[in-house]
Amino acid sequence: MKKILAFGLSCVVLLLGGPSLVHAQKFPDKPIKLVVPFPPGGNTDRVARLYALKLSDALGQPVVVDNKAGATGNIGLQAVAKSAADGYTIVIGDLSSLIVNKYANPQLPFDAFTDLTPISKVAEVSIVITARPDLPVSNMSEFLALAKKNPGKYNYATSGVGSIGHLSFELIKSMADVDVRHIAYKGGGPAVTDLIGGHVDLVVDGAALPFVLDGKIKALATTGPRLGVIPKVPTVAESGVKGYMVTNWWCFLAPANTPPAIVKVLNDEIQKIANAPDVKANLEKAGIIPVANSSDEMKKLMRDDYDKMGAIIKKANIEF
Repeated sequence: MKKILAFGLSCVVLLLGGPSLVHAQKFPDKPIKLVVPFPPGGNTDRVARLYALKLSDALGQPVVVDNKAGATGNIGLQAVAKSAADGYTIVIGDLSSLIVNKYANPQLPFDAFTDLTPISKVAEVSIVITARPDLPVSNMSEFLALAKKNPGKYNYATSGVGSIGHLSFELIKSMADVDVRHIAYKGGGPAVTDLIGGHVDLVVDGAALPFVLDGKIKALATTGPRLGVIPKVPTVAESGVKGYMVTNWWCFLAPANTPPAIVKVLNDEIQKIANAPDVKANLEKAGIIPVANSSDEMKKLMRDDYDKMGAIIKKANIEF
């Protein structure tokens, strides 16, 4: 009788939950691959590896990081978009790789909005706007006042055209009505080196934060919320540009059509990881804030930022 009841109950589960529920009950029963579409060593890699370690512990299966770099993140993202939609291949993406790349290369062989399913945001970071040591300002308010008096005299450097640093400062220029020249480098490191040497006035890139902490350059403002490692540095919004807010973020995604129940399994664990004190302590050393949201909330954020970044690109006449 017990066997008959158990069989009947399992049939009801199948009828009500369908294949998605069955998959979720088994998931995961083998290792998961987490693709990082950038080289090892950067902030994207740091966030991915920390979450991979914690997910491995929580799910009871290895989460293996696979760095598949190239084409500003597109190679890794495309590989996952073309993978089986079973939850065993996922990817970490950020605002630049998922949003800006759609403008930079409209002929991409995949679409981040239709070929990938957001699982959850995992972290965000304010970009620190830094200045050369001898620039005669101590905060962003003073720099904006100086720039207004001297249109076109000062410059800011970023890791490249279309980078989040580039777009975030173009928005400042528009909202504050200042004329500051952009200098595009092939990476944040060289830009910071020239800032320390006094060859550029400002740098807007995450690579600058360690040098702020070492006292080699000065921080004027953060583009998003204040950072715990430099709590006295104000935000751009607090510096006279009311309503301004730009943060870079990272999220995990799976191939489109991944069963919702599997997405929920991963999302539930990510929610726990983002709130773990040791994870917060680890990432906040780099100025990164662990956060999580729902799949639908992440999808909306991607759409909203696509519109926001597109408006900046069009107004600044940025050509990739």
